[in-house]
Amino acid sequence: MQGRYTLAMELRQLRHFVAVAEEKNFSGASRRVHLSQPALTRSIKALEDQLETRLLDRGPQGATLTRSGELFLEYARMILNDCDRAQREIRMFRDGVAGHVSMGIAMLFAGWIADEAVQRATAQLPDVELTVTEGYFEDLLGLLRTGQIDFALTNFAQPGSDDEFVFEPILDLHARMIAASHHPLAQMTAIQPQDLASSRWVTINKAHSLDVLMQFFASFDLAPPRALRTNSLALLKALVANGSHLTLISHAVMHRELQRGQVCVLDVEMPAVTRQAGLIYLRDRPRGMAVERLMQIVREAGRDDPRGRRNAADA
Repeated sequence: MQGRYTLAMELRQLRHFVAVAEEKNFSGASRRVHLSQPALTRSIKALEDQLETRLLDRGPQGATLTRSGELFLEYARMILNDCDRAQREIRMFRDGVAGHVSMGIAMLFAGWIADEAVQRATAQLPDVELTVTEGYFEDLLGLLRTGQIDFALTNFAQPGSDDEFVFEPILDLHARMIAASHHPLAQMTAIQPQDLASSRWVTINKAHSLDVLMQFFASFDLAPPRALRTNSLALLKALVANGSHLTLISHAVMHRELQRGQVCVLDVEMPAVTRQAGLIYLRDRPRGMAVERLMQIVREAGRDDPRGRRNAADA
């Protein structure tokens, strides 16, 4: 029995390893886990002995992950998140709360569909504790893998062919040329591709967003303009609204600015650039009743929203 026990990894060892990996040194990790450095070192050494591989390289600059350590870190985080979630769920059921749901959302949904879904969830699921995390597609996939979120509402940046995830479409997003209402091109009745190529552009600094811009100009045999790239959706919207830049993006992203008349969709004939959006979740991860119910609320909010219906129909 003793031999079998010593071969079993302990949760505290995983927490110690994750702390060192994230702090990148033993001194910071020891303070974080409230353990002396010698004891922390022994814990990591015991974990490496059990796995029969070195997880960390120690040096004067701190601790860095080995290839094995990088792989194990993802599993360690997943295990710890699952355990934390289980403890939280049991505690909430014990205290009379239905459960906790952690939802991820792409930035474009923060003020569209997600806000309506949260309002409905607050009314329909008053005993559910909800956490919402905003991020880009690639970031949300990482959070799903490690169990930090239960599902995500996002645009699909790549075809849903990964067997690890379920990609459940809810609506289509159609790219449009967006400009400030006072932009010179907004006053033109016949906009030429060359006019667009000579304008200043801003785009989200992600491969799928850059591809959309390149596809458009390639369809006219024009070199794509040098666009300002940013990871800030707020900055993109501000630059377009103040008239300094154009963007090619789903008009749902700027629906509030469109409603206020700050920006407009340019009258440009362009090939259809359509992407799907909807829910993504891990295929094999169990989901509690609270998660299933909130996912259904998000589906309904997306299908009921008139902006979503108009956007899906506006091909």
